[in-house]
Amino acid sequence: MFQYNLLKSGTDKMKAINSSRQKIVENIRKSMMAGGISHTLPQLPFTDIESESKEELYERFSQSLKTAGARVVLLDVSELEGYLKEKCPGVIDLREKSVWERYKGMKPSEMEAKAGSVLVSGKMGVAENGAVWVDETCFPERLLPFITGNLILSVDEKKIVRDMHAAYAAIAGKLQGFGVFISGPSKTADIEQSLVYGAHGAISLDVVILRG
Repeated sequence: MFQYNLLKSGTDKMKAINSSRQKIVENIRKSMMAGGISHTLPQLPFTDIESESKEELYERFSQSLKTAGARVVLLDVSELEGYLKEKCPGVIDLREKSVWERYKGMKPSEMEAKAGSVLVSGKMGVAENGAVWVDETCFPERLLPFITGNLILSVDEKKIVRDMHAAYAAIAGKLQGFGVFISGPSKTADIEQSLVYGAHGAISLDVVILRG
C-alpha cells in the first residue's frame, strides 16, 4: 500500500509539472501571436576583419587574452631569455632539448612536485578569443601544461590568425594526435558564484608574443 501511494504521488507530481510547462508554452505562443515578444535578433554591423593589419590582430588578440584573465607581454625574440630569468626563475623551458628529455615519460606525481612554472611554445594564436593552439609536438607529456601552477605560452606574432575559422583551416590535416586551444587560466564557478582558479589547469597564464 505504501509503495502504491508513493508511486501515485510521484505520478501526480509529474502531471502537475507537465501541466505547468504546457501553460508556460501556451502563454509564450499567445504573446508571440499578439506581437508582444519579438525574437528576431538585430543585424550586427559587418566588420572587415579580413583587412586587419598585424598591429590590429595583435591588439585584438591581447585584449581577448586579458578578458580571459591572462597576462600579456610583447617582446623581441632576443628579450625572452632575460624576461624569463627576471619574471619566472626556475621555469621549465620546454624549448630546450635536455629539459624535454628529462620530463619525457615522467610520472604525474613527479611532475606535480616539480612543475611550478612551465614554458610552452604555442603554434598559433587566435585574435577572436585569445586562444593559443598547442599540440603534442609542443611538450613531452600532455599533462605538463595543465599540472603546472603558472603556464607561459609563447606565440610568434606572425602566427596570430583572425578567428577560429582561420585557425581550423591552418591545422586541417596536420593534427596527428592530442591538441588543444588554451585561452586564459583555468577557472570555474559553482552555483553560489564562487570563482575558483586552477581547478582544471594552470592557476595563472602568461602569453608572450614574440616579434622579430
